[in-house]
Amino acid sequence: MMNRYFILDYPITNPLIWGIVAENENSVRTNVVGDKCIVKLYLGDNTSHTELIGIEYTHEGILDYLKTNNSEWSKASVL
Repeated sequence: MMNRYFILDYPITNPLIWGIVAENENSVRTNVVGDKCIVKLYLGDNTSHTELIGIEYTHEGILDYLKTNNSEWSKASVL
């Protein structure tokens, strides 16, 4: 079984999503701008949740996405 990830608009306005995903409002990862977030379904959840609209990523897929779009999701370190 593999985890499934989704990138959603943030803030999340549909409260049902928080009952589906592993994160909560305090632990969800947001992008630098704060208008998108990444949520993960519980391991083994193969349900097609109608609340989760968008591209579905595998664990490897979301890591590749984050690597490709690093500037959108990580603040650059200033030394």
